[in-house]
Amino acid sequence: GHLTGIYRYKYKTIYQIRVCKSIQKILYKKLNKNKKSIAFGFWAPFWRVWLFFMRGVSPVLQRWLSNLVSRHFFGRIKSKKTLQLTKQRINTYYDIELKKILLNEFEKITKKTSNKNCTKIFTRTINKAWKCWKANLPWTKNNISFQYQKLIIKYLKVKSEWYIQTTFIDREKIRRGSKIDKILIKKNTGKMTRLWFRAEQNRQMNYIEKGPYILFSEILQAFNIFSEWLNLIRFPLISLPCFSQKSDLKLLVLSVENIRENNLHLGINSGKFNNESKKLENILNNPYLTLKSIKEK
Repeated sequence: GHLTGIYRYKYKTIYQIRVCKSIQKILYKKLNKNKKSIAFGFWAPFWRVWLFFMRGVSPVLQRWLSNLVSRHFFGRIKSKKTLQLTKQRINTYYDIELKKILLNEFEKITKKTSNKNCTKIFTRTINKAWKCWKANLPWTKNNISFQYQKLIIKYLKVKSEWYIQTTFIDREKIRRGSKIDKILIKKNTGKMTRLWFRAEQNRQMNYIEKGPYILFSEILQAFNIFSEWLNLIRFPLISLPCFSQKSDLKLLVLSVENIRENNLHLGINSGKFNNESKKLENILNNPYLTLKSIKEK
């Protein structure tokens, strides 16, 4: 396989063999009239077919193999097609390499006791931990030793730093107005929102645990300064409505609404009517002030 390299040109060779076999079938049908016997005793046409096949294939194979050998030693120098390293490919390579390093460390710790199942479980826990970090959820460390926990935390730190760095680099590119794919912009916005929510949640949690950051004495001081400032300005006291005026207010609102409805039924369209309607709206918006003005009069 590796020496001849025919497996690289499998489909071409298979196609040619199929053609030869089809010719063989035609000859078999024509010459083999006695259907009982499998071989019809005439080998010349078959031999001729396969001979010509080998004659045709041998120079082709020679050319293919020479190209393969030159490519093997010198590489694809003359080829126009060049493999572009996309961002997705770079990201996957980085992640694979990081996981490889982590698994090597894991194998060093476990030594001979580690099995394939152990590595699978470990990779699963790593993925779960990373998902928890992205979603800003608490990661449960059930039945995991301290050494493995340290490894996972190390992996999370490295990957999170890389994740944050790449998002901010992309955001900077977008801000500058450089050419970027729409998909990348969408992904970047998603990442940025995720990071923002994470930071905000952490801030709120810190405030709940450690806050409030202002001392009680500072609050009192601020309150005293504010009260002194109000006295200097001579700010008038805001009078709250009395509960005894409830029925009066209701009667006023009802009477105003009745007047409004009567005017609408009459269907008067004039300047006076418009002014009255505006006044009625003002009364309905501020019933306390109107009641106060009526009582004062």
